[in-house]
Amino acid sequence: MNAITIRLAKLDGINFTLNPIEAADNSAKLTWESPGNLTITSYRVYRSTERENIGFEVGHTTASTILEYTDLNLERGKTFWYTI
Repeated sequence: MNAITIRLAKLDGINFTLNPIEAADNSAKLTWESPGNLTITSYRVYRSTERENIGFEVGHTTASTILEYTDLNLERGKTFWYTI
């Protein structure tokens, strides 16, 4: 079974809500709510297998209204940390 853990970068002055994830066999669906106090044009999603490391970009959205990303082909039995 996949062990999926979420890490969210905290930035001063940004109120950001990451919703509970949906994990399937080898994927994780991340959804979030837009911080209402900022103008955002897109989001970048980063994944790491280490808590202290932001990792690498696994995807991005093309508009501020897209508030979800599905990460595919995850290796079973690992913990993944995400930053939006």
